[in-house]
Amino acid sequence: MKIGFSGLISTGKTTLAQAVARELGWHIVPEGIPGELYKSTRERAADILRQHAQTKRAAQSAYDDCVLDRTAVDLAMLILNQFELLNLPATQRAFAECQAMARELDLLFLLPEDAIPFDSAANEAGLLRQYNPLMRTRSSILLNGLAERLMSREALVRVPVTVTDIDERVAFVISKVQTHQAEQY
Repeated sequence: MKIGFSGLISTGKTTLAQAVARELGWHIVPEGIPGELYKSTRERAADILRQHAQTKRAAQSAYDDCVLDRTAVDLAMLILNQFELLNLPATQRAFAECQAMARELDLLFLLPEDAIPFDSAANEAGLLRQYNPLMRTRSSILLNGLAERLMSREALVRVPVTVTDIDERVAFVISKVQTHQAEQY
């Protein structure tokens, strides 16, 4: 079974993915957005994203049971957020890889955007980002729309905004995983 976590920056994806993987004894596929993405030319950025999506898809395919910290939905959001900066053919190939990667997930847990407050946080490349309500709203709309577009209704699980404690989140995720596994057999 393959499960993944998607959400905006500082929503607890990595913390939750690590805790769930540890609890289930499954392999974790880390987020690992290449730092060079943020330093590359627009011609190179889409190729970096495509290569990263292919690498991450290969990693998720290598295990029967795994937990993804960030998923195809997050990568697709990154592509669309920077679409105007990227070269079109390479962008289309990167997005197609995200679509294929999303179809291979059994469950996608979408984390609520403002359950864990923050003032600033580092992104994947270690660049510090300040809390920006307008940007978070834009990104939230995009992420939710992509999740609904790329995932089947049965595979998309929204983590309730009231579930903020890590132990409660782990219990919530594991109960959904167990329910899904029972329904499959």
